[in-house]
Amino acid sequence: MELLVTWRDNHSTDQVPIMVNALKQQQLVGLARRVCERHGYRNESEVAATQINATKQRQVHGCLHDTDMVIISESLDNDWKDFGIYLGLQRSEINRIESDFSPPTVDACIEMLVQWRERQEAEVNHLESISDALNQIERMDIKDKLLLTILVRLSVSVSVFQSQLFISDSTI
Repeated sequence: MELLVTWRDNHSTDQVPIMVNALKQQQLVGLARRVCERHGYRNESEVAATQINATKQRQVHGCLHDTDMVIISESLDNDWKDFGIYLGLQRSEINRIESDFSPPTVDACIEMLVQWRERQEAEVNHLESISDALNQIERMDIKDKLLLTILVRLSVSVSVFQSQLFISDSTI
């Protein structure tokens, strides 16, 4: 319960869409549905639309998306500590994260990226910083995966925007 309270206090916006998405990823669909109903959403598609809008807004500003963190973390393997150093984390921080979250290394890497992202100012282009760090550890394969994921996400966002625009135009 303490974990949920801490999460709630640290995420002032988009709490319901984030929570519903996380519940669905954990195959807790019934619980996700109850959360939607309790917070006034008629169905999960309303929550999904809210999440798409939030994703579009974050991506435009170059923020590191949660799915980007998973892609990076699953691909880094043992390079995650050096990657963290190039992002500006201290060795002592990385060692603490490793002792708290490893194994598996994916969990430790995600925590490292979460901590790094929380320190970034809104104006900072996260993806540029990530790209620079990946260059430093010579992991172009991860840059390629990340670029492909971002391009797919942007094309989906454009498709959703176009369909919403079409619906808006047809009602005029």
